[in-house]
Amino acid sequence: MYIKTLLALSLTTLLLYSCGSDSPSYRVHKVTVEPSTKIIQDNKDHDFSIVLDDMDIDKTGDLMTYKHKYVILKVMDDSLVVDSTDFMPVGQAYFAKHEKDLGMEIVSKHNGTMSTAASPVGYGWAIGNPEYGEWVPSDSTATADNTGNASTERRWRHRTPSLLFWYWMLRRPSTRGDYRGYTQARTQGKSYYGRTSTGTPRHGTTSPYQQKTRSKFYSRAGANSSAWGEHKTRKTSSSSRYRKGSSTRSRSGGFGK
Repeated sequence: MYIKTLLALSLTTLLLYSCGSDSPSYRVHKVTVEPSTKIIQDNKDHDFSIVLDDMDIDKTGDLMTYKHKYVILKVMDDSLVVDSTDFMPVGQAYFAKHEKDLGMEIVSKHNGTMSTAASPVGYGWAIGNPEYGEWVPSDSTATADNTGNASTERRWRHRTPSLLFWYWMLRRPSTRGDYRGYTQARTQGKSYYGRTSTGTPRHGTTSPYQQKTRSKFYSRAGANSSAWGEHKTRKTSSSSRYRKGSSTRSRSGGFGK
C-alpha cells in the first residue's frame, strides 16, 4: 500500500512539473482575424503591398499582446497611394512568422498574383519593371552582389514622375545582383533577405539598413527586453516540443517560414 501511494505521488509530481514547464507564464491576447487579412479584403480591387513598418510586444500583468504597424502601398492609375495604420494586435504565431521582416513587404498583390513571402519593398512589381525604370551602370565599380562577392554592378533607376514612387523605391539602392537573388527565391516561394559583403542580411529586421533607419524599434525592444526574452523562450520551447513529436504525429495549419 505504501509503495502504491508513493508511486502515485511521484507520478502526480512528475505530471505537475511537466505541465508547468510546458505552460507559458503569461496569457496571450487572442486575435480572431489578422489585420492583414482585413487589409487584403479591403483592397481586393487594387494592386497593393503591405509593409511591416513596426512591431512591438506589450506585457501588462500576465497578458502578452503582440502588435504590428503597417504601411499599405496601393498602385492606382500609375500613382502610388500610401496609407498607414496604428499598432494593432496580431496573433502570436503570425508575429513569430514575421519577426525577421521589419521594413519588408509581407503581403503583395500585383498583376493578379498574391504573395505572402517576405520581400524587399517594390522588388515584386516596381524594381525590374520597364514601365517604371531601367538598369543603369552603377556609380560604384565594386559593390557587393547577392552572394557577398565584390563585382561590377548595375543599379535600378526609376523614371516614374510620382514623388511617392521615388521616395519609397529610392530609399536605398537596388542592385541587379540583389534583384537576381530575389527572383531566384521567388521562384521557390521563399522569403528573400539577401546578404551583404560581411554575410549579414541585406534586408529585414537584422539588416544594418533597418537598424539605422528604424532605431526607435531597437531602442524600444531593448527597453522591453524581458517581454521579448520571454517570447523567445516560449517560442523555442514550442519549437522543441514540435521537433520531438514530429516523428509520430503531424500538424496542419499554422505559420512558418
